[in-house]
Amino acid sequence: MSATDTAPLVEARGVTKRYGATVALADGRLTVRSGESHALVGRNGAGKSTLVTLLTGLQAPDEGEIRFDGVSAPPLTDRDAWRRKVACVY
Repeated sequence: MSATDTAPLVEARGVTKRYGATVALADGRLTVRSGESHALVGRNGAGKSTLVTLLTGLQAPDEGEIRFDGVSAPPLTDRDAWRRKVACVY
């Protein structure tokens, strides 16, 4: 089975996060497959940090979906499950 036949390690599809009237991230998308490295690059206010907070389970997206190995992300309250899925080094 090739890497293209397996589910991505991490996939964010159409994620949106709002803080009141401010849209911090609109239709964010990211796919990471085994063996890949990615960098988030953009201007201030582009939504990089917001995407990281969603991908690490610190906050939930208002819209869209985050999946790990083809399975929906765990509930935010299950901190142990998130720790088993992802870690972030700033």
